[in-house]
Amino acid sequence: MLLALIAKFTQHEDCKAVLLATGDKYLVEDTGKGRNDDHIWGDGSTDKGKNLLGKAIMELRKAIREKDVDKLEKRCRLHL
Repeated sequence: MLLALIAKFTQHEDCKAVLLATGDKYLVEDTGKGRNDDHIWGDGSTDKGKNLLGKAIMELRKAIREKDVDKLEKRCRLHL
């Protein structure tokens, strides 16, 4: 998933700008009621999910700011 996010946010400047505009806000993949009750990638509609997607996007945001995207991508590829 992280490799897909790296591709999205490094190849599309508009997406990168929106991501960076979030500052240091905590990002949550909201899987609200009536939608996919995903407790792994999202908040599970109860705020008790793992929110792995939100955490991955925040990790990428940090890497973009610190100009460390190559290091993050290399780390991901080691686990393929």
